[in-house]
Amino acid sequence: MKNLKSLFIVGLIIATSIMSVFASETRNMVLQGGASADTQSTVLIHNALPITVRFKVRRDGSDNNFAQRRVLFQLISPNGEVKTLIRSIGAQEETFELNLPAAGGGNAVRLWKALMRNIESSTSQEVSQPVRGSAEFFTTGSQNVTISAPARFGLVQSDSATKTISMPFTGNLTIQANWDTDEISLENYQLKFELYKGNTKLASDTGYSRDSIIVGVSDSQRMKISYLVKASDFQISGDWKVKVYGSSRGKVKNIELKMKIGDGLFE
Repeated sequence: MKNLKSLFIVGLIIATSIMSVFASETRNMVLQGGASADTQSTVLIHNALPITVRFKVRRDGSDNNFAQRRVLFQLISPNGEVKTLIRSIGAQEETFELNLPAAGGGNAVRLWKALMRNIESSTSQEVSQPVRGSAEFFTTGSQNVTISAPARFGLVQSDSATKTISMPFTGNLTIQANWDTDEISLENYQLKFELYKGNTKLASDTGYSRDSIIVGVSDSQRMKISYLVKASDFQISGDWKVKVYGSSRGKVKNIELKMKIGDGLFE
């Protein structure tokens, strides 16, 4: 039992690590030699998301020949807030993090920066040794939000309707729906749903109602849109919308959208 518990914990740690990497943006960074050297990387991030950057860096050259090079590391929010750390970097890889609260502002994305700057003396031999590695941006903590749905609506045969929705941030979006046949019938009709930003179609799916009891219909046949909402999507002009197409077989009523999103960084 103890071994099984240990295996479960290890599996959970691995799964959590995979999820973290999957929902992050990583930039390779190289701080070249020289007293005036600096470098930075940028990522588009939604204003509602608090951010952590994980630096993984090492200095070129063996510690047998060189001491450690002093470097300033910064995470810079688009609202001007800065978190700073000074570290001496040697030949062994070091990992450390900086974090800041959400930038705030409108429902939009803006540029965050990770910066490395030399602060080693120009007279030191270490100043000529590049520091290289990566900066991984990811959300601090996690947010899972149920997106407000429009009022229930119906569609006549072969009609369509477009509903505006609000997207709170980037991440893993799921859209499902329930509906009823608007006739004295035991039949169940499939409907087609499309996700739009402005006039750009991002995803679509056709299937049966999420919760209806339908003999012989599997989960894979039920309508479900799974989409990674990206920072680039927020730069498309226009509203977030869901378009629903009615069935050619008859009317439907009580169409109720079920939408949720878990935060993540996707450019």
